[in-house]
Formats: sequence, structure tokens, C-alpha cells
Amino acid sequence: MLRLLVIASLAASVIVACSARSSTMPGTKDPRVEIDELDKQINDALPRFDIQPFTATCAANQSCTDEPPPAPTCTNSTPSCSDACTMGESICKNATRICELAKQLGGADSYANEKCQHGTESCAAARGRCCSCKP
Repeated sequence: MLRLLVIASLAASVIVACSARSSTMPGTKDPRVEIDELDKQINDALPRFDIQPFTATCAANQSCTDEPPPAPTCTNSTPSCSDACTMGESICKNATRICELAKQLGGADSYANEKCQHGTESCAAARGRCCSCKP
């Protein structure tokens, strides 16, 4: 009877330990949680540019981990344009990190790929607004 109780207890411990285990190392953030946080920041910033959020079209078997476009060569020195460009670069920084995380997830994670594509398109639109800014 005692042996059965010990075996049942060990089995329960293994089940609890396995179900509590995450795919990330202790002390590190789940990449999808970080992707969600960064994507939310992008979505919160887009209305300031009067840009609608993009709908990604990546499939799970597609690698959509493109990098955001290079920084624009245009310059806007007026305060209102400078603020727009700074906000745009913030969007692009978040997009770059999302794409890095998508690559870390193997490049075939549809959720991460869609967020990468969304960030990349948002970055391109924000940089376009920066360059076309009129004070």
C-alpha cells in the first residue's frame, strides 16, 4: 500500500513538473509575449500617423521575417517633423526586434511571422510619413 502511494505521488509530481515547464529558460521572457508587447506599442503609435494597422498575409510555412526597410535618407528639422520621425524610428525598432524574435522561433511560426510582416509594413509607412512630413 505504501509503495502504491509513493508511486502515485511521484507520478503526480512528474505531471505537475511537466505541465509547469515552459519553452523558455527561467528568467527569460516568452518570445510571443515580447512580440505581443512590441506589436501593441506599434498599434498604439499608428493612429498618430493616421495609419491603419496592416493585415499580415503570411502562412505558417512561409518565412516572412523580412527586415524593416533601411532608415530614410530624408531629413526633417522642424520640431513637428522631427517628432514624427522619432516616433517612426521607434516603430521600426520594435519591428526589427519582432523580426529577430520570429527568426529565433525558427522562421516558420505563423503568428510571429505575421507580426513581423505587420511591423515591417508599419515601419515602411511610418518612415514614408516622416519623409513626406510638412510642418
